[in-house]
Amino acid sequence: MAPICGCVDSSATRVGSISGRNALQEQSDVSNSAVNNGKDSIDRLTPQQRSHLLPWWLWVSFILVLGVWGTTVLSGKGGLLVSLCRSNLCSNLRCSSPRPLGTKRHARRAFEKTVQAEQSGTPRRVRKATSRVVLFTAIFGRPPPNFFPIFLKSAEHSGVDYIIVGGGDNLPPLPANVKQINIRWGDMIDLLSDRLFGGNPLPEIQHAKPYKTIDTKPTFGYLFREYIAEYEFWGHIDNDMIMGNVTHFVAPLLDKYDIITPLDRDCTTNCDRTWGPFTLYRNVPKITELFKTGPTGLYNTYNNPATFFFDEWGGSTRRYYNQSMSAIINLQVKPLHLRHYHHGIPVGWDGECHKSADIRACECTFSRENNSYHVIWNRTALGYGGKQVYPVLLCHFQSGKHETARIFYETPDTRVQEMLDAPTLVWSYYEGFHLPR
Repeated sequence: MAPICGCVDSSATRVGSISGRNALQEQSDVSNSAVNNGKDSIDRLTPQQRSHLLPWWLWVSFILVLGVWGTTVLSGKGGLLVSLCRSNLCSNLRCSSPRPLGTKRHARRAFEKTVQAEQSGTPRRVRKATSRVVLFTAIFGRPPPNFFPIFLKSAEHSGVDYIIVGGGDNLPPLPANVKQINIRWGDMIDLLSDRLFGGNPLPEIQHAKPYKTIDTKPTFGYLFREYIAEYEFWGHIDNDMIMGNVTHFVAPLLDKYDIITPLDRDCTTNCDRTWGPFTLYRNVPKITELFKTGPTGLYNTYNNPATFFFDEWGGSTRRYYNQSMSAIINLQVKPLHLRHYHHGIPVGWDGECHKSADIRACECTFSRENNSYHVIWNRTALGYGGKQVYPVLLCHFQSGKHETARIFYETPDTRVQEMLDAPTLVWSYYEGFHLPR
C-alpha cells in the first residue's frame, strides 16, 4: 500500500484512460442515485422525526472545525505528514519545508549560544526568561570592585533579568538571571559605528575616559536587540547599587506606561525625564529607537571624547541638555503620544548624606526574611523630621564611592563573603558595607 503523505507526487501527470473515465461516470451515476434515494427517505419522515435532525449550519461548522483540526494534526509542526515527509517513505515525493520558528525563538537561541560561548568558566544552561523586564549594566575601563558580588546577590533576588555588557573575564560567578556579553570597549565602538553610522569610523571616542560609557546606555536596547526579543521592557542601570524588589515597584506600571523612571518631576514644562541609574523603555521600535531623534546630530555625540550625560539631562548644569534623552522625550512626548511615568518611585540616594555627621547617616539594609529579600533605606539622621525608614527600589552609592573610596573599594574578599552568607547586611555612608550592629 502506498504511504499516505501530504505531498505532491512529482510523477502524477499521467492522462487517464477511457476505462478510467467510464469508471468515473459509473461512480457519478451511483452517487446521483444515492442522493435521490436520500431525498425520498427524508420526504417520508414525520415532522417530529425531522425535528431531531441537526440543522445544516451545524453540520457545516462541524466539518470546518474537523478540517482545521485535521490540518493541524497532519501538516503542523511535528505532524504526521511532516514526519512522513522527513522519512524514507516519501523519498520520491516533493515535500514542503517545515515552517520556520518565530523570530523571538530564534533570537533567544542566538542569545543563549552567544552568552554561553562568551561567559568565563563552564557555561551554565540558560533558562527561559520568566521576567517581563531585562536591565543592562556596563563595565568598561576597570575591573569590578570587591563589593560587586553584593550587587549580584541583590540582582538575583530582584525579580527581573540582567545583562552585563563588558566586564572582561574576571567576573565572579553569575546568578541564573544575570548574563554577560563579554565585549571590549573597542568592540563597543565598532558596534556603534556599524549599527548607527553605517560603518563610519568614530576616531575621537577612542580618546574618551571610561565614564563615556554612560552615553551609550540609551542605545543598548537597539544595539543588542537580538538578545532581548522576548522581553516587554528593557532598561539601563548602574552597578554601584543594591537592587531592591524591582518587580514589586514596577509591575503595576508596565501596562500603563512606555517609559518609567523613579524621578518625581513636574513635567508640565520641559523636565528631567530619564535617570541613568534606572530607566525602563518599552521594547518596541518606536520607544527603543527614540535616541536617534535628537535635536542635534547623534554622530557628534559619539565621535567626541566628552561625556554628554546622554542617558539623563546633559549633566548637572544641563550643559548638554540638547544632546540628552530628556530633551528627546520632551520633544516627542506629544507627537508620538508617549506614556511617561515621572511620579516617583522610592529610592535610596546618598547624594545628601554628607549633610549629617551621624556615622549611621543614610543606611541601606539588605535582608532576607522568609525567603524574600527587602531593601530598606533609613535617612532619619538627615533631620527631615520623624522616622524616615521605608522600602526602596534600589540604593545608589553615587557619592559614597568617592567620599569613602577606600572603604568602598577595598573591602576584603573574606569580609564580602561573610556578608553574603549573612541574612542581613548594611551599607552606610561613612562605614561602607558591614554586618548589622
